[in-house]
Amino acid sequence: MKNLSRLISSLSRRIKKIIIVILGLLLSFIFIIGIVIFFSSDQALTDPIGWENSKIISDIKGSYSAPSADARGNLVAVVYEGEKGGKKYIFISLSFDGGNSFIQQTICDLTSSIESSPKVAISRKGEICVVWNVLSDENAEGVIFSSKSLDLGGTWTKPIAVDTGLKSSLLPFIRFDELDRLHLFFMAYSENLFTIFHSIRDGDVFLRPESVASFKSKVRGSFFPDVKFYKNNAILICQVKEEDYSDSLYMVKSENYGKSWEDPEKIPSGNGSSQFPSIEIFDDIIFLVYVNNSEKNWAVKLLRGYNLGKRWDEVPLKVSQTNANCYSPTITSGVENDLLIAWHDLREKSPQIFYRKYDTKNREFFEERKFSIKNKSGRNPFLISSGKRPLIFWNEGNYVAANSADIQVDPPEVYSTTHKEDSWSRETAANIYWKKPSDPSGIAGYATLIDRNPETNPSIQNLRYDVTSTLVTGLDDGVTYFHIRAIDGAGNMSRTVHYKLMVSSNPLSIPVVISSTHPENVNSTAKDAVFRWAVNDTRRLKGFVYSLSKDSPVKPSSFINDFEIEFKDLQEGIYFFNIASISKTNQISRVTTYSFMVGRDIKTDQEYLKNIANIDLDSEIKTKRPSVFFIPTVDILVPFDFASIIAKSSVKCILRPKNIPSQNVDGYSVTLGRVKIVPAEKVNHKGDLIELSGLSNGDFTIGVKCRYFTISGGVKKYRWSEAAYKSFSVILPAETSPYDGLYFALKKRLLQYPVAIASVFMVACFSAMYRKFFTRLDFWVKKLFYR
Repeated sequence: MKNLSRLISSLSRRIKKIIIVILGLLLSFIFIIGIVIFFSSDQALTDPIGWENSKIISDIKGSYSAPSADARGNLVAVVYEGEKGGKKYIFISLSFDGGNSFIQQTICDLTSSIESSPKVAISRKGEICVVWNVLSDENAEGVIFSSKSLDLGGTWTKPIAVDTGLKSSLLPFIRFDELDRLHLFFMAYSENLFTIFHSIRDGDVFLRPESVASFKSKVRGSFFPDVKFYKNNAILICQVKEEDYSDSLYMVKSENYGKSWEDPEKIPSGNGSSQFPSIEIFDDIIFLVYVNNSEKNWAVKLLRGYNLGKRWDEVPLKVSQTNANCYSPTITSGVENDLLIAWHDLREKSPQIFYRKYDTKNREFFEERKFSIKNKSGRNPFLISSGKRPLIFWNEGNYVAANSADIQVDPPEVYSTTHKEDSWSRETAANIYWKKPSDPSGIAGYATLIDRNPETNPSIQNLRYDVTSTLVTGLDDGVTYFHIRAIDGAGNMSRTVHYKLMVSSNPLSIPVVISSTHPENVNSTAKDAVFRWAVNDTRRLKGFVYSLSKDSPVKPSSFINDFEIEFKDLQEGIYFFNIASISKTNQISRVTTYSFMVGRDIKTDQEYLKNIANIDLDSEIKTKRPSVFFIPTVDILVPFDFASIIAKSSVKCILRPKNIPSQNVDGYSVTLGRVKIVPAEKVNHKGDLIELSGLSNGDFTIGVKCRYFTISGGVKKYRWSEAAYKSFSVILPAETSPYDGLYFALKKRLLQYPVAIASVFMVACFSAMYRKFFTRLDFWVKKLFYR
């Protein structure tokens, strides 16, 4: 009985410790979940930065290799060979959404165990053509086969052997030219060496192939061509085995879509051997990447051939930054001025893929980055572009993987409620909005700048990702540009949107008038008068109003948009040519009056000219405009030159009586509301300055009436002016906490090491519970057992 009691007591003590451990692990797990939720990012993250998440496009069952691809718009085709269920096949994966998703199909089975090197090309009409070679296991004779689909991969024709007329044809390569004709390039053994042959498809049959190049010097063969069709040109660059067994690069060019070829020219690719060329053409410049062993290892290098290869760089640019051997370089065009270069190398335990971006405009490389992120080998990268979107395919272990580059971001769509696009406005403050573009890695913020240069590109982020509007104040007359670029989570900047803010808030200057026939205030016998004029700001100019009068000036009324006018058959007398400028916001400048005399003996006295000079044509023009100039009222002046948008919670307004002597003002009746409120005839404000405070975002209207007096017949009478209103909008800038920067910096650092930080918190939490609170937990456990 005592032994049983001791056993029960021992088990109870052990169970209590086990329960404590379980409780500690449970609390730690809950704590870790809280950390993950709290520090989760609301921006999409990609790894490597600038790319979306990789995806396997081949079946996970089987083994696949040698991917090659082509794209036409959003149609992407990737062809590769593989083994599945103990049999070899030619497979193709198709995407109809620019590489976001793929569907795998089987084209045909293979009877040879030797690599078939499949290639694919897509025409402008959507035809998908695939070629591959079958090398006999017995006599090593190669035959090229082709198959095509005319319904976007729905059905495929039966594989047909291409009759080349040669004993052995290997490594086929196909391209569609600008005329949508299919070209086949391949290697064949002829005249005791391997030579590159070319054939054009006519209907469904390839014409008899011809050798592309005849080398003047003695070589041992040409291999691995890359071909690009550019306008009416075909550019072929291949690897040539020299007589001393070194490898060089040669270019062969055709200027008639491949009907005939020029003699091959050796490319100055540097010392040592150069292999595996890959080319891209941009602005008549050939960008050639290849591997070269002049520095004791196989390194990726870049050469530029200007004017389609008529002149090459004297020294190639080094792309890879490692001493390890690099293989399989590939290049494609990116967005605007960018090129992407990828390869795989052996700097780590297993082959891994790296890439680098090159800016063709600034002629500079971006930082080299590792693409492979999984613990699997990465080989044979292949780059293409689907529209503006670069895609990469490679062998990841036994599978074919794909990814799309996030190296570009669309610009925001900009608009303004106060300054319509390509329209002039009197407002000196602009309310600007933009729509946030969508991007795989999210929008991190915006870079903005305001100046008068139409081509400025802002380069520093100054707005957060959640800001979609801004207020620009203090705009001068003329054209000001609001420049904005979006920045995504991968650090890419969009092209700059240059939004024009066209302001004409003040009248134009008066025109300067000259005459070659009638000098001012001088007698002239010429009966025909010619006048020319100019203003100092023609961008805001809409036109002019003018008049010609005799004996006294007359207000201008006739419109003209020219800078010259001629009056014929004038009678003798004194004439006045009157002209004023009209801005594109329909503001009329002061009037220029040009007096001249027609006749030999025209005389004028000083009193006459003095009376003429006192005539105010400007006032005469204004009285004819729709106005309340003579009606007693109040001008409400707000900051920023009558701006309708205010970016502060308080604003001072000046009340200026109009057509009322200031000494006769007794006071004002002022109202302020979200809608127009008619002021009551009761004075509630004294003085000409009023401060509106506590304003929030929204629209407001201030209304004012003025109480004044007049004296008529010695009797003072009080009157009220007409009500005046002023509407404006308040848009307060977004408030930012000084702790925001600290929060985002801490959050970024925690996201970089989530596992390590969670582990530290878990150990600390468990240690605190187990060591510091063990006694208390033990007490509660004992109490639980007691109950």
